Amino acid sequence: MVSPPVHHIRIRAFCYGTEIPDRVGAALRAVYPELGAPDEPAIEVTSSEGHYGHQIDIFSAELGNADQFRTVIDRIAAGGELTQIARELDQRVTHDNELVIRFDKQTAYREEVLTLGQGIEVSIKLEAYPAKRSAAIENIREYLDSLEDDS
Repeated sequence: MVSPPVHHIRIRAFCYGTEIPDRVGAALRAVYPELGAPDEPAIEVTSSEGHYGHQIDIFSAELGNADQFRTVIDRIAAGGELTQIARELDQRVTHDNELVIRFDKQTAYREEVLTLGQGIEVSIKLEAYPAKRSAAIENIREYLDSLEDDS
């Protein structure tokens, strides 16, 4: 199996005053179910203020190893979104070599399935030597192709 070309993954979601914080945390666990478990990354909460002074909590977690990345990829594949993401790599990889994917927070909470949408942002910092966007896209494309070959 090809090693995933990833440095780290950041998962982030906003919790607005009308939302229940435990549900936002559960939605993040749809991306990586082990968040908050012993010896696993914790969900960090940072408070901020919205435009009109309303409190907004930012839930985030950072994953840093290949096994964690494979779990996230498996969760994305289970939702059936991997093919579309692979087709859109040119639009989804930033000039900082980050693959950005957004998932629907409500669906993640209710069904524990990841579908493309808004609410949860997953930023995957891609490895590339030299550190060029084109190399990062090629590396992640090869990795995703290898997953299809293994199926």
